[in-house]
Amino acid sequence: MRGSIAVIIGLLFASCASFLVSRSGYVWDVGTEKQMAILPFEVLMANKIFPEGEKVESLEAFEESQSYYMQRDMFRYFLREMFKNGFDTSFVQDVNDSNIRLQEANIDYTNMGAFSYDSLARILQVDALLAGRIVELPKSGIVTGFLNRKSDLQFRIHGQFYLLDGSDGRLLWRFDEKLNGRGESTPYSLSKDIMRRVASNFPFRDR
Repeated sequence: MRGSIAVIIGLLFASCASFLVSRSGYVWDVGTEKQMAILPFEVLMANKIFPEGEKVESLEAFEESQSYYMQRDMFRYFLREMFKNGFDTSFVQDVNDSNIRLQEANIDYTNMGAFSYDSLARILQVDALLAGRIVELPKSGIVTGFLNRKSDLQFRIHGQFYLLDGSDGRLLWRFDEKLNGRGESTPYSLSKDIMRRVASNFPFRDR
């Protein structure tokens, strides 16, 4: 996927803001026939520490599976938001259709970063793409499980999401949020909280 872990860690500390929505003035006109596709997200456990006995390959396979789970979660949150506001849900391409088209073009989580956004948009036959990354960076202690297991460990989740023009890959809108986890929260539950807010803050024109 795009970028290295070192770059991602740097981005985690580059911004002091815990919540940022782009104020570029861009709005999505739901009255048009344009369509957006949600790409599988980049998921990283940036520290690369994981339970004893687990192999690096297991962690990478886990990150890949979480990428597709979160892609489906985001699709569901957008559908809910569209239903709530009475908007036509067809503006978001079904993620199953998106993944089939990518698979037919021999594109998956492991090699998607080698393709430009505009080329991905052409393959998916959409006008815009929603791309993003979710990074888990523990703050202290020892990791005792993968993203969906509860732990007393304090950790931080950083979500970055980008709406990109399908014709040239130009950034149209972005959402950036960091959440700290503790107690009963899990990295996966915090990631879902961030994704819900992406959908609820999306710049629909009718709002």
